[in-house]
Amino acid sequence: MSQPDFKLATELPAWRKLEATFKSKGEKFQVKEAFVKDPKRFEKLSKTFKNFDNSKILFDFSKNLIDDEILEQLVQLAKEAKVEELRDAMFNGDKIN
Repeated sequence: MSQPDFKLATELPAWRKLEATFKSKGEKFQVKEAFVKDPKRFEKLSKTFKNFDNSKILFDFSKNLIDDEILEQLVQLAKEAKVEELRDAMFNGDKIN
């Protein structure tokens, strides 16, 4: 892989969409209220991964200012930023930065 063409996250369309979402609902988002509205919030917004040595790591987004829509937008931001491509290049030994 050749040296990637980096764009700042703030220059990507997905970033602008996240900003608009924050302005429309993020400023008044209440995590406590989100748990009341969705009792399965922890299950939906957390994931446990096994490491190579079978230890586990928990990623828990449920206690953050996030909902299904925002999670989708964050995934889109990662795609636009080519995070998967850069990860693969890094594991192939390519220079990525």
